[in-house]
Amino acid sequence: LSEIIKNGHDLGCVFQYLAPEQCTAVLLAMSDKLPEIIKNGHDFGHVLKQLNPVQRTLVYEVMKDKLREIIQNGAHFGAVLFLLTSEQRTSVYEVMKERLPAIIQNGTDFGHALLFLTPEQCTAVILAMSDKLSDIIKNGDGFRRVLQHLTPEQCTAVIRAMSDKLPEIIKTGPQFVAALKPLAPE
Repeated sequence: LSEIIKNGHDLGCVFQYLAPEQCTAVLLAMSDKLPEIIKNGHDFGHVLKQLNPVQRTLVYEVMKDKLREIIQNGAHFGAVLFLLTSEQRTSVYEVMKERLPAIIQNGTDFGHALLFLTPEQCTAVILAMSDKLSDIIKNGDGFRRVLQHLTPEQCTAVIRAMSDKLPEIIKTGPQFVAALKPLAPE
């Protein structure tokens, strides 16, 4: 199997066609190879997508010490957190929180990074990134992606941090409406 499964995408594709007990058998047989196969956060997410919660925990336990290495940007961070339990998400956040400002490179990355965090964790990341926000959010779409999953208070903090740059990044009426949508009452 290890000759045909070269990365996490390959492994996820294999799992897609197996019954749960077959997935467990493959996972157990290949558990020592997972750190070599799962090379980045997208690989990790793709593998987990095909598994049940018990199997996901097995993969998480095998990979948890390598997550800091395979999470290379905000999108990878979001992909890793997507199917984890809240306790596992908190553990990954704790391992990565000091590194997040360095790996979040743009507004889309930032939005992905915030997607599965608790409100308190989001606030902490926003505060840690506040000096960098105007450098990484370069357009209205990136701005919208950052705001879309935040509380109104968090949106206000981001808007305040970005106030000088907003006229540069929001250039049209539709961009303005899209950026303000997260602030609208439901």
